[in-house]
Amino acid sequence: MSIELIKDIKELEPVSKKYDGDLHFSSFIEVYYRVNKHAKMAYEPEKIKFLKDRRDALKRDDIAKYEEVVIAMAKREEDLLNRDMMAAMDYLGYLKKDYDAMYKAFMENPETQAALI
Repeated sequence: MSIELIKDIKELEPVSKKYDGDLHFSSFIEVYYRVNKHAKMAYEPEKIKFLKDRRDALKRDDIAKYEEVVIAMAKREEDLLNRDMMAAMDYLGYLKKDYDAMYKAFMENPETQAALI
């Protein structure tokens, strides 16, 4: 986790928790947005190369390579987001299973789901 992300997460402390210890949605989404911002910044240098590779494949009409690059781009961006989110949750004292349970609960609630998509 970057020093900048740690600073951003520290700004949120103390985070708002429910009676069971899980984060309130307002705190969860704030952490999620900050992590997402930092993950996108970390991804930017790699994205430039991916975009070049994708354009090159398209110019060569190599659709298989184009699809491969598109999938790799999405996977890498998701991997960085997950890595940083797990680091943020760990910093806040949550295990992966805790994060998974909170995320699942928020995704099953139509009122909170839209904010996470």
